[in-house]
Amino acid sequence: MKSGNKSPRFVARAFVLATLATAPVLAQETLSLNVVGGTTFAPGETVTVTLDVSGLTTPINSVQALIDYDATLFTYVSVTQATTATNGSTVNWTFGQLDNLPAGQMTYVASLLGGSTTTSHAIATFTFTAIAESTPTTSFTFRADGAVVKTKLVKTDNSPIFPGKNDSAVITLTCDDGNECTTDTVVSQACVNTNNTIPCDDAQFCTENDVCSGGACSGTPFIPPSCVDGNGCTDDLCDSLANAGLGACNNPNNTAACDDANACTENDVCTGGVCAGTDPAPRITVDLQVDALNGMTAPLARDVMVDITTCPATLDARIVSVTFDNVTTTGQAVLDNVDLFANWISFKTGHSLSSLTAISLDACGNQTIDLTGVNSLVSGDWSSAPLSGGVAIQDDLVDVIDFSILATAWNAPIDPTLSAGADADGDGQQSTADFPVLAANFLKQSDPVDSCGAAMAGGGLRPISGSVPYRPLISVPVEQLDLVNADWVDLDGNGIVDVDDIVVFADEWGLELPPSFPRDARSQKPARRIRREAPDDR
Repeated sequence: MKSGNKSPRFVARAFVLATLATAPVLAQETLSLNVVGGTTFAPGETVTVTLDVSGLTTPINSVQALIDYDATLFTYVSVTQATTATNGSTVNWTFGQLDNLPAGQMTYVASLLGGSTTTSHAIATFTFTAIAESTPTTSFTFRADGAVVKTKLVKTDNSPIFPGKNDSAVITLTCDDGNECTTDTVVSQACVNTNNTIPCDDAQFCTENDVCSGGACSGTPFIPPSCVDGNGCTDDLCDSLANAGLGACNNPNNTAACDDANACTENDVCTGGVCAGTDPAPRITVDLQVDALNGMTAPLARDVMVDITTCPATLDARIVSVTFDNVTTTGQAVLDNVDLFANWISFKTGHSLSSLTAISLDACGNQTIDLTGVNSLVSGDWSSAPLSGGVAIQDDLVDVIDFSILATAWNAPIDPTLSAGADADGDGQQSTADFPVLAANFLKQSDPVDSCGAAMAGGGLRPISGSVPYRPLISVPVEQLDLVNADWVDLDGNGIVDVDDIVVFADEWGLELPPSFPRDARSQKPARRIRREAPDDR
């Protein structure tokens, strides 16, 4: 025989093995317990268990079973015997129950008188009431070793078929309603689910301090740290509706005021999630104080004349209204769109001499000028009566003409909001409070409008200098005073108003003069005649 041929014996064996490997698994006779309606019940509910036969290959005509259950968890109610097989045929089982069994055991015996069956079907249905919870599960179980009744099937030839295992119908008895916010208890063989207030987790991203209330878990609104993006131009929110209702961070852009860290910008505001401001044109901010306004009882608005000079001779003349506070006696003027190359700036009100300051814009094109305290605007220049929009045309000097304006309308009321008259302190009267202003500043004169071509050390206020067309007058003939009742101020009757008349006026009205006043006044040159070419030429 050639080595490549197989013997007949080995071929036959291979065929047998192949046949066994492909043979179908034969059905097995089974007696089983099955729970109807799931495997979880609550105390107080009805539990139904069936006794079933299936997989019958030979006819049976008898069934018996010994069943165990926990009598502390269930109360037996009834049993119903099946009369119909699953194929629709009638099956007339008879039923008998053994007595005197311990609690938690029951027997069931059924037989087919004069017949048999091979049809899978339920033989009987047992009904119980659950009375307590099981921990964790309980079961209805066959006892195959019962002393009186053995669990078995009986064939028509009276041979037994014993179950291959002690079949069990496992169930769970619980009052747990699946809600962590209820406390589940059994009361009078029934579940009671009472709302509690324990800490919980509502699974929401946008809440914290979750606690049970009314049977539901909820928390207080919360912005998680992860939602804070550190950008002041976005709102840090937690959107509770996002992420399928679980919540998520939301950082929308806002329009809040902010700081773009640029010293040269103003009105910084958020736009598109970014902070940015506007870069204004060159600006000068002036803090102003007038030396005569120390006694005012209410805020007072006055016009301030501003002359901005770009050397050699370009003049930007402005009038701005400034409200002076009655507590601090200061006000502020903001001058926008100043020439970037401007050199000098001059300020005066309707009653003050002008003060000159050098312009020195910073890197941002801004400057702040302090005209308060020792730099306050000096009052007392009332010398011209004509008005231009409520602003007096002044001669930039404090002299006997200003005294005459004050004295000829002494104790007369005027409109304190105007720059006319001699009301220095804004109380509405030319009176006692205005005289010390004249006396303190007598013979002083304004700074020039600019100092183009002249050096100014330190860029501060320019000292008083004789740079105006005329020097202050220490005397003037009465007939040259264009004032009503001008002769009233010639108190010594010599036809000339001079410093002697000021001294007499002070004595008559009980007013004080600085100790050096007469000496300083008499040291000036003799009186000159007043020029009348134009109202503002004096």
